[in-house]
Amino acid sequence: MITVLTVHDAVACIVKEAEVEEAMAYVIECMKWVPQWAEGLPLNCEAGYGRNYGEC
Repeated sequence: MITVLTVHDAVACIVKEAEVEEAMAYVIECMKWVPQWAEGLPLNCEAGYGRNYGEC
């Protein structure tokens, strides 16, 4: 997985098709991580994939 774009609260990656589900689960886990100093902060994440940025 290669991260190619980050904008505020969004991440775009290039991933082999066979690894899409695993990569998407990893990105969701990372985006929902709450640092200790922000315990209780409600974070959530939506994810999608496509062959180009417009399909996500």
